[in-house]
Amino acid sequence: MTTRIGGKALAMSAGVGISRITGLLREQSFAYLFGASPATQAFVAAFRIPNFFRDLLAENIASAAVLPTYIGIREKEGPEAASRFAASTLALILTAACIIVALGILLAEPICHLVAPGFASDPGKFTLMVTLTRWLFPFLLLISIAAYFQAIQNAAGRFFLPAASTAGLNIGFIAAGWYFSSLLDPPILGMAWGALCGGLVAVLMLAPGYRSATGSLRLESFSGKAEIHSMLWLAAPVVLGVAATNINVLVNTFAASYAEDGAIAWLNYGYRIMHLPLGLIAVSLGSAALPALSRAFASGDKEQFRVTIGEALSHSIRLSIPATLGLVLLRDDIVDVLYGYGRFTADDVRHTGLALAAYCVGIPAFSFNRILAPAFYARKDTRTPVRIGMVSVLTNMAGNAAALYLGYGYLGIALAASVAGCVQMSLLLVTLRRKAGRIGGRIMARALAWTVLVCALMAGSMLMAKEAGIENLYARLAAEIASGCAIYGVALGISKRMRI
Repeated sequence: MTTRIGGKALAMSAGVGISRITGLLREQSFAYLFGASPATQAFVAAFRIPNFFRDLLAENIASAAVLPTYIGIREKEGPEAASRFAASTLALILTAACIIVALGILLAEPICHLVAPGFASDPGKFTLMVTLTRWLFPFLLLISIAAYFQAIQNAAGRFFLPAASTAGLNIGFIAAGWYFSSLLDPPILGMAWGALCGGLVAVLMLAPGYRSATGSLRLESFSGKAEIHSMLWLAAPVVLGVAATNINVLVNTFAASYAEDGAIAWLNYGYRIMHLPLGLIAVSLGSAALPALSRAFASGDKEQFRVTIGEALSHSIRLSIPATLGLVLLRDDIVDVLYGYGRFTADDVRHTGLALAAYCVGIPAFSFNRILAPAFYARKDTRTPVRIGMVSVLTNMAGNAAALYLGYGYLGIALAASVAGCVQMSLLLVTLRRKAGRIGGRIMARALAWTVLVCALMAGSMLMAKEAGIENLYARLAAEIASGCAIYGVALGISKRMRI
């Protein structure tokens, strides 16, 4: 990968890494205080509703439509025109978020019936979910602003603080959540207040950088502006595509509400662990590469576009497959160290470990998708990911139905998500290859061969450490991780010298 993209990806990885670690601390707080209880299940299901709209309104539209448009205006018309566009877009996002929040609070009960109908058999759990949904919807407004501020700063070449701002959100969430949960009844309501406090912390962290990038924090009318119409036209299929992708999460919630008691909590805890390497690898590479891909496409440099994609995917292979191997082999020890406290039982550890393993099967595919979709966005082709995303949704729905019918429950639901990700990856790869030409197939093949060899050595090393008879859980996990990392580090050094 070019030095510039590699450096930005490293900065992004550092920020995302801090955020993911604090995110795990947040989940540890939930595990300690509430375990896999009905309160945890109600909160997880409720929190997914505003987060679904957050992805629709802010994060993906910002990266797929706002960021390329902002960069194009800044390069063609200058910083002042870009600043006016940013002010108008901020006003648009605030307006849309406020409308959705108001409707969400009013319609919380029917929305909850739609998302988790299986909870209706437990009136206490369902009523709690409705209450939490109403309290959590204002989080959408705060996190939408934060996500927009992040995108503008990424467009200005700033990656560390925007990525690390989520750490501020998580720390605020944890501190306020612990405090308010000791005061409120039911205690889980304190975690909803914690989410609101965390969202406010993220906005305050990002506001100075946004003002520095755009020159102001002002708002301007978005009505009748050609550049806003152009951005919305570009964003419309992104909304459908993001909806298709994130409907998978809601589909999983829908199915898990009918699965065994505790399924939603186990799936959530496993999913959060899986997202640590996914964030470090895929989100960082995809976010760092998108501005360069947008510039390469805008300037007509097709070769640079293909090189950037090929090298980003090669790096993804070298990182995602070893991460998958480590998480699958060490799943029980990892879950026990992270969550095995308070109200989180040994049975919860086992079930969460199995959910983690099932999700991890899809890490390489999820990683590719986070890079491939922005490649289409950089080409201002937002329709292709929509069509492919719909296929992914249908695959996931079929997998969930099969899991419930055959009695595989939460494990089948997690596996269905991984299979859907693999289908999506395959279609995105084939389509991009057809549209853009060669995208570094030989480089990726070399990376895959190298990675398979390294993973075989890593697996042997980690299994030896696992069977070494170390009784202390923390010491055993440390030895397992250290042995795998040592093999990987040596192999990486050799590959650099041999230029593999």
